[in-house]
Amino acid sequence: MAAKTAFIDFVELKNRVGIEQMARMALGDLNKKGQAFKAPCPLHGGEITISPHVVFKRDGTLGVFCCHSSAGSQGGDGIGLVAHVRQIGQKEAADLIASHFGPNPGEPRKPAPAVMPERISANPPREAQADLAAKLGKIAAELKPEHEAVQALDIDADTAKTWGVGWKGNGPFGGRVLFPLKDHAGVLKGFACFSPEKSPNWLLPDNIDPEHFIFGADAVQDGGHIVIAATPADVVRASQYGDQAVCFLTQEKTAYQAELFAALLARKNCTW
Repeated sequence: MAAKTAFIDFVELKNRVGIEQMARMALGDLNKKGQAFKAPCPLHGGEITISPHVVFKRDGTLGVFCCHSSAGSQGGDGIGLVAHVRQIGQKEAADLIASHFGPNPGEPRKPAPAVMPERISANPPREAQADLAAKLGKIAAELKPEHEAVQALDIDADTAKTWGVGWKGNGPFGGRVLFPLKDHAGVLKGFACFSPEKSPNWLLPDNIDPEHFIFGADAVQDGGHIVIAATPADVVRASQYGDQAVCFLTQEKTAYQAELFAALLARKNCTW
């Protein structure tokens, strides 16, 4: 992994390194289609479109991408593309780009990787994915939705069972109530773990990047209104009263999360 810098000016970096170069670094070969480039997304098999001549409205720089899949679309700038493909945060993506290209984007410090680095939350080998899925499935099967710790959160057993929420008695994150974290396709990736008696109250596994999850997004139905709640427990409680809610897993919403949320609203035709 690249050594992290103290500060990177995103605009300066994007003016120095074009989105096509960033895309080739993250995806390898690109197929040129008119003024754009296309490549398969290694995350879910969808198609990524890279448009070097389209302005990114947030800061006026050139270059945007859009990833199309059966689960919906999401997009952003070149840094967002690297973050999306590698399943990392924007700052870490910028660090990788700056380290890879150095001060002169025409002379990379190392050859562009053809595949993503191994990372559990990104795109690990099928064997690793199957192993992780089996472990998570075993944990989910052992959770107790009727436990008093769940009831203390004002979440009834039926609602907890529907959401896959339950108390874990032992092992890693034992003695906490676990809330399932799923990607936009509804695939279980880990758990957010809560205890009012332990510090910190909320814990996440090391393989989970909180910036890449909107809790409750997989349960949103088409149409209607979405409420942004404070915690996963609030999201689940809201469902008991017929409200659709989601929450972010970071203290402040990042630009990438704003893009994910906007994509969710568009995909589900919802308001907030």
